[in-house]
Amino acid sequence: MANIELYDIIEAYFDCRKNKRRSPEAIAFEVNYEHNCINLLNEILSRTYKPEPSIAFVVNKPVKREIMASTFRDRIIHHFIAMRLNPLFEDEFISSTTNCRKGKGTSYGISLLKDSIKRISNNYTAECWVLKLDIKSFFMSIDKQLLLNKLIKFIEEKYYGNDIDILKYLVETVLMNDPKTNCLYRSSRKSWYNLPVGKSLFTCNDGFGIAPGNLTSQLEANFFLNEFDHWAYSLTCEYGRYVDDFYFVSKDREELVSYIPLIKSKLENIGLTLHPKKVYLQHYSKGVKYIGAVLKKDRQYISNRTIGNFYSAIHRFNLMADREGYIDNHATHFVASMNSYLGFCRQFMTYNIRRKTMKLIDERWWKVCYISGHFDKLSVKRRYKKPL
Repeated sequence: MANIELYDIIEAYFDCRKNKRRSPEAIAFEVNYEHNCINLLNEILSRTYKPEPSIAFVVNKPVKREIMASTFRDRIIHHFIAMRLNPLFEDEFISSTTNCRKGKGTSYGISLLKDSIKRISNNYTAECWVLKLDIKSFFMSIDKQLLLNKLIKFIEEKYYGNDIDILKYLVETVLMNDPKTNCLYRSSRKSWYNLPVGKSLFTCNDGFGIAPGNLTSQLEANFFLNEFDHWAYSLTCEYGRYVDDFYFVSKDREELVSYIPLIKSKLENIGLTLHPKKVYLQHYSKGVKYIGAVLKKDRQYISNRTIGNFYSAIHRFNLMADREGYIDNHATHFVASMNSYLGFCRQFMTYNIRRKTMKLIDERWWKVCYISGHFDKLSVKRRYKKPL
């Protein structure tokens, strides 16, 4: 018999509210969180749980893209699922898949590529080539029924909890939900104009596409490509992937060329398409651009696009500073956003860039924060500290 208790939902709630505690939805839920968790539990046990309408909007930075945001209540369910599946996924994933995984991320992925180049080139003394590829419209091309079948089979083979029936029910309910149905628009309809085909759930065929911003979508997308990752790694262990960007490193250029039709065929077997305009094969000495960085023989530096995103983030916060009370109430959020960029920048020789970006911050923000170290990070002044 399926076994799920109130503390399971409360545990997922506390996990969900980390770094999101000051959002209006999180505050509203927290006011009476025990009662709200009980209601959520009852819906799950009675199999009447249904995801609420998503919030749909379009952002223009770093690139124009669609966001389908789930409600806080539904994100609790996402965390419930993730807390059970993620440990099992970690046992299955190869080490060089680096997105949405604890202890990995962009910096780790960049380091792996750098180490591969250094290893294959015998410390930059021998031939070495890098093949970098991309999956076209990755999240929007995922066959949801195929993914669900793979997930259910995986759960039945690997999961031994006594809440397995509940887990399968929630995985199916969340995955097969169509977030564009009855969604609430936060952006005007004209914001979707000129959004590339394949970048919106509204242009997907029925039964295809998952919202990339959801926690479960990130984890399940990694799982969807897990078989491909193992196959690619078997071609050469010098392989790595971050979301839909992946690479191979070899001393033999023709060997990498021979991989391309094999990769294309392998992806087509699961309904995915190799992006025809994003196939890069070049000698390591020419430099390799990968997830926000450019790697060269004698140095690595941050990409212009990443710097531009940093500038844009500062500009947005400067505009928000005009709102009455915004700075006092959002100091922690502002500092966290700035430090995410500063932390990435610190991986490179970017002292002058960091100093320049700090000068762009509106002077009103310095009332609530200060610079620590050599432009290493920002810290919130004690009186303005609030939990995220």
